[in-house]
Amino acid sequence: MRRELQPRVFDISRVIAIVNSTDQGALFAETVTGLGFRLLALTGSQPLPGDVRGLLIADSGSQGWEVGAAQAVASVLRLDLPVLGNGTGMHFLNAALGGGMAVRVDGHAANEGSVPTKNPIFLSPGGKVAHAIGGSGWVNITCSHASGLRAMDVADGVLASAYSRDGMIEAIERPGRQWVMGVQWALAGDTGLPSGFENVLGGFLERCAGE
Repeated sequence: MRRELQPRVFDISRVIAIVNSTDQGALFAETVTGLGFRLLALTGSQPLPGDVRGLLIADSGSQGWEVGAAQAVASVLRLDLPVLGNGTGMHFLNAALGGGMAVRVDGHAANEGSVPTKNPIFLSPGGKVAHAIGGSGWVNITCSHASGLRAMDVADGVLASAYSRDGMIEAIERPGRQWVMGVQWALAGDTGLPSGFENVLGGFLERCAGE
């Protein structure tokens, strides 16, 4: 049975999201606000306010967000704050850390108007992503995307912590104490993910709250 994130009131000023006007950005705003956080959307290369507690790079259908993402990630990492990239936000996070941008992929995107199918991914044991979810190994998830990262695209010092059967990267993380993670699958809205996968977003919010 899938567990739901429970509303909590954290002692936090803001969580920052880099989003455009996509439905995914609106879903994140609704989810995060419902959990007791205030959400501030960055525009372009806008500097981070001084009271930021974490950075959420949400899925974005627009171009030109690489510079804004890179500047925001650099600022947050200097402050030792948590970072979470989701969907194309994972791609921008990887690029901001010095890796390559995503490439077009086949067989990972549902046809327009069709129901996304479940595909197997492998969660690497011992990683932060597997620890947050509470398990490792092969699992079937719904994850539809037309672009993705290959092993050669992953930034130096960043680990691929989940991948599909064809070798495309489904999650990345930065080793060490700081919480820096990116996942390809959707984290907001009706995701249809297996139990435990909601803990990726929950873990990020807990780190933002200093827990």
